[in-house]
Amino acid sequence: MLKEAKVVDAGGQGFVYFMEGALRMLPGRAPYTTAFPRRPVRRTTFTARQKVEEHRFCTEFVLATRSLSAQALRDLLASHGDSLIVAGGDGAFRVHIHTDYPQKVMELARAHGDVSRSKFDNMEEQHNVLVVDRESKPRGIVCVVPGDGFAKICKELGADVTVFGGATMNPSVKDLLVAVNKVLAPVVYLFPNDKNVIAAARAVQPLTDRTVVVVPTRSISDGIAALFGLLAEPADQTTDPERLLAQTTLVASGSVVRAGRDATFGGTSVKQGELMGAVDARDGKPESIIKGKDATAILLAMVREAGPEDVSLVTVYYGSVRKLKDAETLAQALQAAYPKTAVEVYYGGQTASDYVISIER
Repeated sequence: MLKEAKVVDAGGQGFVYFMEGALRMLPGRAPYTTAFPRRPVRRTTFTARQKVEEHRFCTEFVLATRSLSAQALRDLLASHGDSLIVAGGDGAFRVHIHTDYPQKVMELARAHGDVSRSKFDNMEEQHNVLVVDRESKPRGIVCVVPGDGFAKICKELGADVTVFGGATMNPSVKDLLVAVNKVLAPVVYLFPNDKNVIAAARAVQPLTDRTVVVVPTRSISDGIAALFGLLAEPADQTTDPERLLAQTTLVASGSVVRAGRDATFGGTSVKQGELMGAVDARDGKPESIIKGKDATAILLAMVREAGPEDVSLVTVYYGSVRKLKDAETLAQALQAAYPKTAVEVYYGGQTASDYVISIER
């Protein structure tokens, strides 16, 4: 909860950084590891704009008294708030309490002694300053994502705001406009991450005073690859979105889904409910369908068609209908078939497909 509220204990965080630095200098350790989610993402406790319904003032003071014991002071103040702490002794007590009436609480204490070193802070305002009213920066990022795992991944790569979208739930122009206007930056890079959202993304610019740079990513795999590229670009210079796409290491991507109906596509026929691989269009190649007895066979075929001799990394993002152990079993099969290729597994949380796969050179 402290982490979500952006009030992480500085000493504890410093110790974590110290230990990370020591560990990363050990032989055989990777120089950088991501915090991409491996398991379903825990729902956050804090909302974007936190509303503290009651007891919103964090109140602290020191009371010098000879007429009250620590327990008597607790009994006196307990009904006026929560998170009450009374510490000390020998006639001097430090008091901490969350209350709606800080002045009243201190007056009650003052009737029994001298109050000093008093302060009270509005926790709602503190949260909004720390989390919501952030300092402006030269560049902001908005990403359309198909699942909560992908939302966390995109934020790890610098996204300020994410919008849920994808198959059968494309965001509207208004949804994208609201997301863009939430970013405290004059230039906002907008990643639609779906071929059906690109047109809506391009309609945002006339409706906002921000400069909107639409990176025409046709899939979430495209978007993540382009985000890695944007991280390497100077934040105070506008980057050509087409160049971002051209410079990615992505050679193929797609998903494993169940057919919504009987269909024939590119000469391949599938039955409703049948598991199939949907390969994204890329580098002049059209979309295609791959059939297989199970998800493992389908993904092996995807890597084989991409040309495994040129592939260095395969990333598998599993959806909400799958478990981590399913994805790890699949990854083990990929690793066994292509031992020179790195295989990584993360939680995407998408509902429209079992797996999303990204294949990179």
